[in-house]
Amino acid sequence: MIPIVNSMLSIPLPEPIPPLLATATEAEYGPIVLTGVLLTLVVIYITSKLGGELSKRLDLPPVLGELVGGVVVGVSALHLLMFPENGALATDSVIMTILQAIGNLSPEAVTSIFQSQSEVISVLAE
Repeated sequence: MIPIVNSMLSIPLPEPIPPLLATATEAEYGPIVLTGVLLTLVVIYITSKLGGELSKRLDLPPVLGELVGGVVVGVSALHLLMFPENGALATDSVIMTILQAIGNLSPEAVTSIFQSQSEVISVLAE
């Protein structure tokens, strides 16, 4: 054989490259984080409107009903809105449980989404 071909055949082949796309990144969870934020805002809006209407029928100011609706939605009653800053876990939130069931998410993914969602809601609340 030609010496160049012999030298090319003796070069060791590199190890197979591990798949770079096998792990999920934060960017992949972006739509789910957005879904969680929008679902949270819808829950807040509907609850405040229902509380306002209920208090109006009881001849009370609608603002009072909206405030009571906020307490019902929050940590104190239905556990719909939970924040990790308060020591809550992703499994404590009903909205995260819904997103996990819909999206077939792993517990690690739910925790990551929970952190991201709470950051977005905290920024929106300011």
